[in-house]
Amino acid sequence: MMDNRPRKGKGSREKLKTKSYSDDEMKQLANTKGLRIVLDGQQRCTSIYRALTGIDKVYFYAKEDISIEDVKSSLLEDLLEGFQGTDSDERVTVRLEDAYILVKESLDDDELNFKFANMKLSRRLLETSQEEHDKKMKVYRAVARKLSDLFKKDKLVTYYLLVTAEAFSLILLIFWRPNSTQTLI
Repeated sequence: MMDNRPRKGKGSREKLKTKSYSDDEMKQLANTKGLRIVLDGQQRCTSIYRALTGIDKVYFYAKEDISIEDVKSSLLEDLLEGFQGTDSDERVTVRLEDAYILVKESLDDDELNFKFANMKLSRRLLETSQEEHDKKMKVYRAVARKLSDLFKKDKLVTYYLLVTAEAFSLILLIFWRPNSTQTLI
């Protein structure tokens, strides 16, 4: 279940909709539809889902003063300054939702240029220098494409399938946290 309620305001306190499955239904859905159950990491998965679908606005902040050559020759993690909840008028930022849409809808340069035009940096640069604006727009497109490549990977989130009681016992043992009054027998 993914929590897609708004964080504040109308609907934020709405009861989550849940669905229960029998063991047989879960096995069938796992084999036919790729169903996965999250034992640990639900909050992380929900955060990723909310960022990619645009429920929460999350921006990839590129390092200052990167060039198109830097983007082409660097790994994504070498371009990352950090993540923020707003874009910047000082550096290239890419909204994670936009990079995800780029994968889903195969956006062309014109569509990416339109997304860049809505960024604070684009609006500021248009007031000063068309040449600098165009350079940063190219960097934006390249960073967005590099970021979207991350979403094309087979495993954005790693999972382990537990199919036996022995496997479930093992996972309990792994996550068991002893304290001073308990001993493992």
